[in-house]
Amino acid sequence: MESSETNPEILETDFYRQVESLPEQIASVWITRYEELDEPDDDLTIFYQEFKDFLLKRKMALSGSLEVHTEVNEEIRKEILSVHEAIKNGFGNPELFLGNGWTAETYTLSIAPHLCVKYITDQNAYNENNHMRTEYEYLDELHHFEVNNIRTPHPYFLRIHPSEGHSYGMERIMGENLSRILEWPKKNLELIKLAKTLDRVAVEQNLLLYITQMHEQFGITHNDLFRRNIMLSEDGLFYIIDFGKAKHEQVGEDHEQFRKSDLALISSEIKKFFRDIDNLDIE
Repeated sequence: MESSETNPEILETDFYRQVESLPEQIASVWITRYEELDEPDDDLTIFYQEFKDFLLKRKMALSGSLEVHTEVNEEIRKEILSVHEAIKNGFGNPELFLGNGWTAETYTLSIAPHLCVKYITDQNAYNENNHMRTEYEYLDELHHFEVNNIRTPHPYFLRIHPSEGHSYGMERIMGENLSRILEWPKKNLELIKLAKTLDRVAVEQNLLLYITQMHEQFGITHNDLFRRNIMLSEDGLFYIIDFGKAKHEQVGEDHEQFRKSDLALISSEIKKFFRDIDNLDIE
């Protein structure tokens, strides 16, 4: 039995229904292409998929406030569109917003299992941190930077809107930041067990190497390398998150001091994390 996704009659009906919603000039181009197709099912299937992709990209383009990263795949692109609609319909409603506007809140949504969303209602209230666009641009700049499996989450989209709030979407890491692992030990039992097995000397060395190379190659100072901004994933990998206080080092500034400050803080924080992990009784 054919599914609705492969049945030619259903596909044709769906095509004409959707093409009617397009501006006349655009619709005529697609109708002409359709009528010039040969009959083989493979050609039709490819055509319908191409048309479907066109509609999705057009909807994103018309949204205006949404900027999608060029390297996301189609699965992520569809999740982004769903999140975009959710933000318009819910996040922008103050009665549904869970934060206080002074700090950004990070959300996960069931409609988008591969990404999470950092969201604020008022950029002016978020005054001690970078603009959301700037923060997103740091993730983009570090997108392909990785040192011994340590990296930042991949950026997926940026959404700047004066009344619906600012947000950006990024890769969802299946894990937790080091502060919450310690704050909620029962919820993070498996991560605690995992952390106890790690080579902590190697972990610290790799984190220090990542930060050193981030400074040397990109001239970026993180400025906030507390445990809350270091994540441990379920597969034992570490991630650097939250570039809300980050800055690019400028000519004339003491770059060496910036680097030393970042390194000293992350070294202290990772040592404290493992010390606190050792003191947890998980039996």
